[in-house]
Amino acid sequence: TVISFFFSSFVVKINPRNHSAVDTNKVMLAEFGSLSLEFRYLSKHTHDTSYEKLIDQIYDHIIALNHTEGLAINHILIRTYSKGLNSHLDRLTSQPRGMNFGFGALGDSYYEYLLKAWLQGGKQEKRLKDQYDASIDGMMKLLFGTSKKDGYMFVESDEEQIGEEYATLDMFVSGMLGLGAHHETNDKRRIRDLTTARGLMFV
Repeated sequence: TVISFFFSSFVVKINPRNHSAVDTNKVMLAEFGSLSLEFRYLSKHTHDTSYEKLIDQIYDHIIALNHTEGLAINHILIRTYSKGLNSHLDRLTSQPRGMNFGFGALGDSYYEYLLKAWLQGGKQEKRLKDQYDASIDGMMKLLFGTSKKDGYMFVESDEEQIGEEYATLDMFVSGMLGLGAHHETNDKRRIRDLTTARGLMFV
């Protein structure tokens, strides 16, 4: 079975040995997230369902991969077979690569857009909400912390740097949690996420 992913770049000069235009054999979780809403909107406005079907296939595949407390590995290893610019990805070999996971630059858009895609679909796609909920639970368990000096809340970029930094690209988490809390029907989850969102804003 063949499934397509998004690559962030390609080489201008084709490799003469394998004719591959793809610059890497892995894709980042955030790369897919960054384009998922746009492709779904493209299907809506062009009445061509192929764009949305592609996004659905990738969601299905990523959700089916092994997760750690709801968090997906930041890189997915891809084996490509290509000729010229026509690259395809073998679904059977697209597996997590490495062990890092987190809400930083490599994974941020994926988690943010799980929530937004659920809202975009009129809150009808339960699998997206379930995966979002699982990822937030995992974040709270593995990546969330409070500084000892002043009590500020923070979310780490990945699990290997707990207590070391609160990176710029982690700071979207506050807005994401606030948006999720606004649409949450579970009182316990809503209060937790809204409280955390405010804390991350240092309010």
